[in-house]
Amino acid sequence: FLLAHGARAFALFGGGVLLGMVGLATISVVGDIFWARPLSWLVEIVELGSAIAMFAFLPYATWQRAHIVVEAIPYPRRMRAWLDAIALAGFAVLVAVLLWRMGVGYWRQFVAEWQETTFILAIPLWVAAPPILLSLGMWVVVCLALCWDTGVRALNTKAGHQKREC
Repeated sequence: FLLAHGARAFALFGGGVLLGMVGLATISVVGDIFWARPLSWLVEIVELGSAIAMFAFLPYATWQRAHIVVEAIPYPRRMRAWLDAIALAGFAVLVAVLLWRMGVGYWRQFVAEWQETTFILAIPLWVAAPPILLSLGMWVVVCLALCWDTGVRALNTKAGHQKREC
């Protein structure tokens, strides 16, 4: 229950970031049409905002099991549940490695080993780190929770065939 609301909150935050970028783009277009003054720095905000929004949507998409699943062979229910649990465990490991490496990279930027900034506004790129790393952390937790739930379901499932609806 708490995890579902947390994943949804991350998705709503990502949606808010996207709406903010749409608002800025609208202002830029209107400014260009009426005053020949678009927001020249908008591309930098869209770049940072898109990264933040994309990572914010991933925990909720995983919680909703909205990722693509290709079933070439119709496995029995129990075997399919075990394969899902194994895939989610692998997914959790992959996301944890991504979290670790992105955390190291952002930390190096934060402590000024190299200060990479955007070109026009000179925004340090590490400012996107907190929401991205929090999203990745939430994504790992969601993957592990679903892996546990799917494994328990595999133990309690009878071994018959079941058609999966699209």
